[in-house]
Amino acid sequence: MTDIYYAVAHRSQEEIDSFKTRYDEFNEEVIPAIFDKDLNLTVTNVKRSESWGSSHVIYYVQTQDKVNGKAREGALGQKNEELVFRANLGMNPQPEAVMLVEKLITDQVAEIGIPTNRVLHVDISRKNYSFDYQIQEKILGNDLEDHFQGTQEEYDAMSYELGALVGDPVLDLASCPTWRTHYPRKEQLLAGYQSVRQFPDHFQEKWDLYNLRTMLWKMVYAIRMDIVNDVRVERFKTSLAPFSL
Repeated sequence: MTDIYYAVAHRSQEEIDSFKTRYDEFNEEVIPAIFDKDLNLTVTNVKRSESWGSSHVIYYVQTQDKVNGKAREGALGQKNEELVFRANLGMNPQPEAVMLVEKLITDQVAEIGIPTNRVLHVDISRKNYSFDYQIQEKILGNDLEDHFQGTQEEYDAMSYELGALVGDPVLDLASCPTWRTHYPRKEQLLAGYQSVRQFPDHFQEKWDLYNLRTMLWKMVYAIRMDIVNDVRVERFKTSLAPFSL
């Protein structure tokens, strides 16, 4: 499996095992001091995320300005905005450099006028704390798959529109078999993409390779996390069916 590499699936077993108890191991009492030092903000409330995620602890943090005591207003105008604190446990000897890459990307996107939840601060130095962390703005809105109340026709139309907005069909659309969705959306996504541009050369071969690679590392991760269940096994079998494996 060394030629099919994904950072989450190829971490040490000790680190992967720690994901199950990461909130028990992380001292959330350090969060106010971090916000004070890095952003000059006073923390008024800290709330643990209810989503599972994979390898980070995630907290929603409400703050106020240290000088005037006013609640922070988001870049997109939202009042009393919650910020997102995201950290690992620092078990990997290598700093999580992708956190810094994410900040660089959101900085560049914001500079050209595209609304985005900016990453406000990153520290992967481990000089003050033994873990890597990131503070970012919260994405506005709700997860569509958790809150969708429309019809399948409306869902299909939305999937079609999303397909037209995707920049790289291999990297983005080929992940769709791994998503939990209300209705199948692959065909609508592809049709939407084709409405605005042609598929790249050897698209189907690229799709199959990316899909196979993605499902393999996801299954490796599920096995090492001991979270394999019937649903994941069936999804894995379905993804392998086109390859006669």
